[in-house]
Amino acid sequence: MGRDYFAYLTIKIKANDLEDFIGKSPFAHKGLDSKVSRLMSDDIGKSWWRPTSSKKFLSKQVRLPPYSTFLGILIDLDNPDELTIYLDYTGPSINFEKLKKPGVN
Repeated sequence: MGRDYFAYLTIKIKANDLEDFIGKSPFAHKGLDSKVSRLMSDDIGKSWWRPTSSKKFLSKQVRLPPYSTFLGILIDLDNPDELTIYLDYTGPSINFEKLKKPGVN
């Protein structure tokens, strides 16, 4: 087994763009909920990564094929005008150069 890799992304969007963002993502039709305010990596030692500080939120985790990869989302709803979206990816390393070649999957 190879080593797992992690990627973290924070996005700020306007509230009226949220439905379109979710509808074009792996989270579409997955039923975001407000039960769990934790992502796979709650503390990465960066000031811009604070998903557990959200009081109002929606979250979900999905498994992405074909690898054993997971993508988590937490949408911070505390500021109704500008939402903060936290995404965390966990999975095995991927040879991106190989993926760029036509006909190679």
